[in-house]
Amino acid sequence: MAKYKHIPGRLQISTECNQECIFCSVPAEPKETLNIELLKKRIKELKDLGTNDLFITGGEPTIYPLLFELLDYAKKFEFKEITIQSNGSNLTKNILKKKKAKKNG
Repeated sequence: MAKYKHIPGRLQISTECNQECIFCSVPAEPKETLNIELLKKRIKELKDLGTNDLFITGGEPTIYPLLFELLDYAKKFEFKEITIQSNGSNLTKNILKKKKAKKNG
């Protein structure tokens, strides 16, 4: 059996965040949220470059208003893993239910 090789691609979707962690590597200013069409283009480019694991980061990705649309788009590329780097403070029951429904749907 061939060993799975992770080839991660990092996608920063925003520099906006709901925290002010002193250890964060994302600068507090300027705040920037990228256009969904540009992000979709970057996802396709990452896949075309051989990425098989997509790593979504920010700022705080869960406050991006079109996060689930972006995840639906990324799912079409059949990444082995899609990871969201989050501080967890925005992971309400409603967001977790929606995420679970998307995973199963």
